Amino acid sequence: LMATIFGASFGSAAGALVGMTAYQALHVYRLPFEAVAEGTDNPDLIFRTNVLVFIVYAPLALLLGSQFGLLGVIGASIFGEAARITAYQIVARRWVGGMLLPRPVLEQVVSAVVMFTTISIVVSNVFTVKSWVHLAAIVGGGASVYFSMLFAISQHFRHTVLVAIDNTFGVDLTQ
Repeated sequence: LMATIFGASFGSAAGALVGMTAYQALHVYRLPFEAVAEGTDNPDLIFRTNVLVFIVYAPLALLLGSQFGLLGVIGASIFGEAARITAYQIVARRWVGGMLLPRPVLEQVVSAVVMFTTISIVVSNVFTVKSWVHLAAIVGGGASVYFSMLFAISQHFRHTVLVAIDNTFGVDLTQ
């Protein structure tokens, strides 16, 4: 992906792109959990969680950064976000009485794993990305697998899509 878009000299940045994408995905998933923690009217809760994550993250980033460079720091960042989500899950169990992993999130993760597995098999066995056409086919194929899987397993997503079609085209498919 990086080499196709930016040239051969950027090929080694693929790991950084994947790592930053994983970090961003975890960060986005963390935000609703943090909002629940904010709703407990206990302001030191988020502060303590952030301090705990920093205490784990900072030495880990230094250690992994010294061993693996940028990819080590990105790995530590991913670990830090995963630790923060875990901490918020513990808080949710204590304050709300249960885990806060909604079913739609789980369905998205399952769809993403199926997409990743499918695309990995295609790229390693069928063809490699050598041009924009190949890249577009891989990205389009990945999107097709992801959304098809999500449509198949997620009643919430399926309902949303069908309502959107009805609202856009006036075709009621929800019956």
